[in-house]
Amino acid sequence: MARSRGDDLNQVAKECEALGVKALPILADVAKHEEVNRVVQQGMEKLAKWMCWCAQLPCDPQKLLGFSYEEWHEAFAVNLHSTFYLPRRLLRK
Repeated sequence: MARSRGDDLNQVAKECEALGVKALPILADVAKHEEVNRVVQQGMEKLAKWMCWCAQLPCDPQKLLGFSYEEWHEAFAVNLHSTFYLPRRLLRK
């Protein structure tokens, strides 16, 4: 799952499938609970269960002083809030 770079996401899914793993590449912003709900719904319809979840906004440590407050809030939302939104939604099925 990713918010952008759909071509890269699809390539990773193809590589997973070549190894015998089912993959469902979905573009989404996991910092938004509505997006997580959509992703879970699509995943449950297509795969019936979840095996892996990975979300992170990359951060260059050298850029820290140049981070805007908006960029910080976005990184925090992706790296923290998404770890609450997904299990909450999955437990409700």
